Amino acid sequence: MKQMSNAGSFPKFLDFFMVLMLLIPSGLLGSSITSVHTKKLNKSNLNYLPPSCPCSSGSINGSFETNCVSNNSIDFAGSCFGWTTNDGNFEIWGNGNEGVAAYHGSNYIEINSNFPSTVHQDFSSCEGENYYWQIAHRGRSGTQNAIFEIGPIGGPYTTLVSMTDGTSWNFYSGYYTIPAGQTGSRLRIRGVSGGSVGNFVDAVAFVPTASCVSLDNDGDGYTYAYGDCNDFNNSIYPCRTELCNDIDDNCNGIVDESPDSDGDGITNCFDNCPNNYNPSQSDSDCDGVGDACDVCPGGNDQIDNNNDGRPDCKYPPSNINQVINAWKCSANTKVQVCSKSPGGYKTVCTYLSAVQNHINAGGYLGPCGNSGCGGGNLKRIEKNEFMSGEEVIYQYDLTASDYQGIEVYPNPAQNVLYVKVQSNTGNPVELVLYNSFGQKLHAENHSMNHQLELVIPVEISNFSNGLYFVKVMNGLEQNVKSFTIQK
Repeated sequence: MKQMSNAGSFPKFLDFFMVLMLLIPSGLLGSSITSVHTKKLNKSNLNYLPPSCPCSSGSINGSFETNCVSNNSIDFAGSCFGWTTNDGNFEIWGNGNEGVAAYHGSNYIEINSNFPSTVHQDFSSCEGENYYWQIAHRGRSGTQNAIFEIGPIGGPYTTLVSMTDGTSWNFYSGYYTIPAGQTGSRLRIRGVSGGSVGNFVDAVAFVPTASCVSLDNDGDGYTYAYGDCNDFNNSIYPCRTELCNDIDDNCNGIVDESPDSDGDGITNCFDNCPNNYNPSQSDSDCDGVGDACDVCPGGNDQIDNNNDGRPDCKYPPSNINQVINAWKCSANTKVQVCSKSPGGYKTVCTYLSAVQNHINAGGYLGPCGNSGCGGGNLKRIEKNEFMSGEEVIYQYDLTASDYQGIEVYPNPAQNVLYVKVQSNTGNPVELVLYNSFGQKLHAENHSMNHQLELVIPVEISNFSNGLYFVKVMNGLEQNVKSFTIQK
């Protein structure tokens, strides 16, 4: 079945066509239709309700939007969410490149990246269901040919359509009933002609009903068939800005990847100084902020309770209500400061108005050693004479270990990494490993069993040499540490 159409009109036509089929007695239908499935109508909008076989039991990312290729450009991508290629890369085109507009959305793909290759994707399928399929095809340079086919994973494959087209988009659609026992299917698009140039495809779908193509449950403008990896959450969709939240926000199959602003090989989500070149990720005081941008050595640079974009330890809030409770003292009327003197450092309780004087002298807001491991090689103070009205909370030796949070060892590691978790809450622990590109490699969960400390051995023998990150989430708290594998 071959027809010309435009991207904006075909879903409405197909919905009308499906309603018409329901009204025609089955005996009057052509022999090519093997069965008719009765669907309930939603009278409020005349769209089909979700079928018993859900839209998620079908193909995804058929518009190739998840690679977010800019207009008038090409991306030679190593991966394309949902798809696999037998070529060295995917060649994904942005709208308008070389004068070719996408058939649907902003991106489309050229099958012939280096040769007339084959792209495919595997998905769960509902046996006995009469699936709807569609694809748009055109040649890049002259008339070119590609095959669209379906079958069980590993074959054999049934040709849905053989497409031979010139330099204008043609749209193809039809139906195919999944055979009994085929709970997993492979959809393939196979280049036949064109050498390393040719066979553009777009608007690909193989779904339980035609309405699945346009069904947008969360109203974010993207459908499951066209790349939305979570169609029940409107904050997750293709090309959205990726957040550092352990979620694939932009539906490209990678979690917490982000730009590398300082060019040090560590993406921003995992870089402890995202705007300062620091490939070693050194962090002497273990506060999660690297030495290259740490402004309070020994203090906790991660606290920004007044949300001004600067660490409170050096740039204190103007209102005591904006200081975290852990840094308050004297019935919450004063604050703790790590104050420097010729003899060393000590924690004092003072008025917020006096904090800047201590910062100017080399101290910081918050108790001494408030960071993960203290850091530094400063002496314990022996005697203290500070401003009138200040009381010493405690003396602190910055050479002593006062680790709170997580610790990883050995570092570098070879086959096993040990992660020590310290927690005062006893909440369950979720541990996740990432590579330097932000790709999630491994995840596991553990119970603290009401302990304050837990050591978790993590098998890493299958990972290659390089820089990695371990993220530990313990209730509302989370910590990230870097480590190196060197075999």
